[in-house]
Amino acid sequence: MHKRTAAIAAIVVCLFLALSWPGTAAPPRLAQAVITYPTSSSGVGGVVEIQGTAVHSSSYWWYNVSYAAGPQATGGSQWQTLVQVENSPVQNGVLATWDTMSLPDGLYVLALTVMGEGDPTAHQVFVTNLRVDNSQLVPTATPRPVPTEAAGPTPTPIPVVQPATSTPRPTATPLGLEGGSSGTGSSGSALDPSALASAFCWGGEIAAMLFVLLGVYVVGRACYRYYLRENAEPQAD
Repeated sequence: MHKRTAAIAAIVVCLFLALSWPGTAAPPRLAQAVITYPTSSSGVGGVVEIQGTAVHSSSYWWYNVSYAAGPQATGGSQWQTLVQVENSPVQNGVLATWDTMSLPDGLYVLALTVMGEGDPTAHQVFVTNLRVDNSQLVPTATPRPVPTEAAGPTPTPIPVVQPATSTPRPTATPLGLEGGSSGTGSSGSALDPSALASAFCWGGEIAAMLFVLLGVYVVGRACYRYYLRENAEPQAD
């Protein structure tokens, strides 16, 4: 009797436990948030490629990379978003590009957050005590090229081809009057035959004009004397 009662009690307890035992829990969401570069307490400058892993098993999910001034993440940190990417897993690749040239040098903190639909957990990692120092980049910066006009170098002369010079037509100058010499120029060079011919023609024209003027003078003088003679004869009678 006691054995039967104990068996029944054991069956009841098992049924109670089976009915009250919670069902099998849903499998947890698979997510991963890792920053491999840069690392905490390191220094960066210029344009930085933030590398790491961001994956989630939800059908809809996203990751966010942000930064804030200060060595650690606090409740008062003012986060600035670099990127927010949806449904694009990154496995050991570039998560975001961070241009630090416009930031004052100092300590900063990076944050990577991965969240998915139906997953209340925010998978988040931080890179702390990250020193930004762009002062060393200034001396090594490549200077902008200076225009040639501003540099002031001696310009390279451009060769100029002179046109063929035509022989000037000689002026009609009598032989022996130019430059105070007879037969040759001031430099002692030989006389140009064309110049001699031109001078000869010019001299002939001058001589002809002189002869004409002389003839006019002689004829005029003869006429004048004839006139005086004709007028003077009646007075003599």
